[in-house]
Amino acid sequence: RKLIKTRSPSIDILKSSNLERLLHVLGAGPELIANYFDQLNREKYFTVPDSLRSQIQEIFWAISCDEGDTLRTINDSWKRHQYLLDPHTAVAKFAADVYARETGSDRPMLIYSTAHYSKFPSAVLEALGHPIQDDVILSKQLSMIREVIQQELRPPMHAAVEAATVAEVVHNVSCPPDVEKIKSSIIDFFAKLKG
Repeated sequence: RKLIKTRSPSIDILKSSNLERLLHVLGAGPELIANYFDQLNREKYFTVPDSLRSQIQEIFWAISCDEGDTLRTINDSWKRHQYLLDPHTAVAKFAADVYARETGSDRPMLIYSTAHYSKFPSAVLEALGHPIQDDVILSKQLSMIREVIQQELRPPMHAAVEAATVAEVVHNVSCPPDVEKIKSSIIDFFAKLKG
């Protein structure tokens, strides 16, 4: 399959090691798992037995979340709770909301966030209605979040990230995707350090 980049890049995985772990936890042995992933490499899919699929379906509930859903969830979380989500957590929040709506469940749900919005400032800015050009440097994007929000950020930015928003830009060389030019750029960088 072709990888399609999204605003939630760690979710853009074609061969998930978490799936491999899940199959192991559910009782599939190492040889069977190796066969599944060999088939995946050869044929671009594998099929588990009905008994294993039933186990998975008892544990998991899944939904699709597109880019618009992600951005709207970031925006909604900020407007309703003044809490800034990163794209990964927004995907989880969207799924949790749809789950509650579709199943009628009123059980409390915990969303474990493992990312921070400061890693994805362009997505956050777009979600807040301030899309930016791709060439805007990261420190400027982070400063723009502060300008847009104009109040205390929840969760707060990490101190080192906050410091980067006002730090002098010292690495501003952009290399084209050419091995020789990249090598040359690295050599030039170290020559300047020695200089």
